[in-house]
Amino acid sequence: MKKLLLSFIALATASLTIAQKDISVQLDSPVTGDVIEAGVDFNLTFTVTNNGPSAMVVGDTVAFGITVDGQDVLGGFFLMDRTNGDVPVGGTFDFTTPLSFPQVPDNNDHDFCVMVLLQDSDSSNVIVTETDMLNNMSCSTITFDGGNVGVETEGDVIANSAIVFPNPAVAEVNFEFTGSEVTELAIYDLNGAAVYTTTSVSKTEKVNVSNLESGIYIYKVKYADGQVIQDKLMVK
Repeated sequence: MKKLLLSFIALATASLTIAQKDISVQLDSPVTGDVIEAGVDFNLTFTVTNNGPSAMVVGDTVAFGITVDGQDVLGGFFLMDRTNGDVPVGGTFDFTTPLSFPQVPDNNDHDFCVMVLLQDSDSSNVIVTETDMLNNMSCSTITFDGGNVGVETEGDVIANSAIVFPNPAVAEVNFEFTGSEVTELAIYDLNGAAVYTTTSVSKTEKVNVSNLESGIYIYKVKYADGQVIQDKLMVK
């Protein structure tokens, strides 16, 4: 597995002016109900379908990333090693790789999602050429087995979280943060270029997005304790 030199924020927009290929993904493993133990390898397996309108060729770039509860856990996207060459319209290919989490946060259920991206080698764009980003993510509800977890008591640190609304946004988007101090808030287009960034962040932020083109963006929140939260932001 070769790491793509982009972070999880460096996804891609879809230019709808040309006929572009579209892919979708189905997470095969882990499945809902699976238990993931700390430090124990498990297989990440998913199936990618070529929805057309033309065959995928070897030159097309496919990459994947993983989120748990909306947070990037791999530190970026990774290129997928495809050995079966061209994939016809309606065709599929499977991908499997071992993963493990040295530490898991608790013994609760979590949303585990895989996201795939395609850059069409036939396109003149340097960004990912996707006609439908809504089918590029597939999720399962898994349980982390972290052993004995202490009971929270009054005075425990509040978990970091970011609430974003409205999403999709038209003119403005609001951010509300809990937990540790936020040291940076950034929004990136799907080519990895920052369209907004600030290091002066309060618990509530209002960002003007009226000057952005319609499409999918990625917001990234950095906390003082080192945690990073990032997820999709849709702009209409």
